[in-house]
Amino acid sequence: MSSLTDNKFTYKGNVPKVKYVLTEIEKAALKEVGRFVTKEAKNNLSEVTEKRTGLLKRSIGYWVKRKDKSVQVGVRKKAFYGLFIEKGHRILPKGFYINKRGLMAQKGTKKLTGGEGQKRRYRASTVEFGGNTVPARPFLTPAAQDNIPEIRKIVGQYMAELSKENVTVKTGGDEGSITRQ
Repeated sequence: MSSLTDNKFTYKGNVPKVKYVLTEIEKAALKEVGRFVTKEAKNNLSEVTEKRTGLLKRSIGYWVKRKDKSVQVGVRKKAFYGLFIEKGHRILPKGFYINKRGLMAQKGTKKLTGGEGQKRRYRASTVEFGGNTVPARPFLTPAAQDNIPEIRKIVGQYMAELSKENVTVKTGGDEGSITRQ
């Protein structure tokens, strides 16, 4: 903390505390946005799926990334299937798998050479067994995209704190100020 004194004003500099206040306000805004989007995603989930165990709903959470200055809303590892509900997926016939190229192949058959053979096998199996797909039922994406004005409003409330004359954050030490003598 530096201090500069002349005959009319006393100024005590407080740059580290100002930086601290800025990061705390930013972190608080990100947490509030994370809470809001998580709540909206949980509401959307009850609209697109039927409740079975409630694991997916309990697994929706948010993470504030200080380094990137961002917030991520997502599903924890226990409920990995949330991605399949969000983006949709394909149900494979029994005895088939998706290979490294992203093509459907049958287990236990000889490997065909070249990509064209794989494509033919995929098309033939789709015709024979049918290509069942489960449509996407998004709940996370609309929670953020449909509420952009509300998110901006939340962030705006926290940024309005910066325009106040006396922004104080409890730091446990002296607080810098400008005083008139």
